[in-house]
Amino acid sequence: RLITSVEDQYAETDVSDSTHGESDETTNGAALSPDIEPLAGAADDATTDETHTDREKARLVAGLEATCDRIETLVESGVVAAANDRVPAARAAVSETRDALNTLSSDRELRLRVDDAEDRLDAIPFKAEAQYDDLVSDGDAHVTTAQDAVETGDIDTGLEACENARAAYRAAQDLGQSADAEWFTAKEAALHDRVETVESLTERLEHERQVQQAEETVDTLTQRVPSLKETSQPGDAEDIMQSVVEDGKNALARLPTDITASELERRVSHLREQ
Repeated sequence: RLITSVEDQYAETDVSDSTHGESDETTNGAALSPDIEPLAGAADDATTDETHTDREKARLVAGLEATCDRIETLVESGVVAAANDRVPAARAAVSETRDALNTLSSDRELRLRVDDAEDRLDAIPFKAEAQYDDLVSDGDAHVTTAQDAVETGDIDTGLEACENARAAYRAAQDLGQSADAEWFTAKEAALHDRVETVESLTERLEHERQVQQAEETVDTLTQRVPSLKETSQPGDAEDIMQSVVEDGKNALARLPTDITASELERRVSHLREQ
């Protein structure tokens, strides 16, 4: 403010000294803000005062808009709690800025910008909720990929999708807890169910991997059986057969005991028969 006042005072050097008198401490007929002291010897010229006032109005509104920018950036970065902490002060600034404009002038463009800043602050909770919904949708897409992988037996793709879904849901939960809003309270239970679905899919895929490994082992062992008839010594053939059986049983013993998927249970039963 001091720099602006000095610039205004010396903006026109050809103004006669007679135009410089005591300031009536008004700007466009309105009292100056209590924290803005008139500069001693400042010009009381109407044009200079109006220029100074226009700059102050623009600075007030620009500062308010910059505050909104910072709050929106916090939301986009997932730091919703910090953004929420700044909103009350920003709302107070909107009110103070609007009051200042009422005192200084009736500039319609600046008033519209203040109204827009207020609308942006009102939208902060909705921005956080929209970002939350995007994260959940991203997690749901990965879950669909994992479910398809269960059907095709593509274990690596499925487990990677589960990990991606888990990360998306975790980020959504962090965002919701940071927002500490009613909309998250209503959605938290559904998010918990989604996380449980991911854990169930991960377990199913892990079981699929272990059954596949057992199938490969048993298949390799059974391929050795036809060659036994070519063995000249029956005793050797019997030892080899016993070794094959023991290796197959060991492969089955390594399978988890909590397999519940009916399709996997059927495959394990077939392995035991082999």
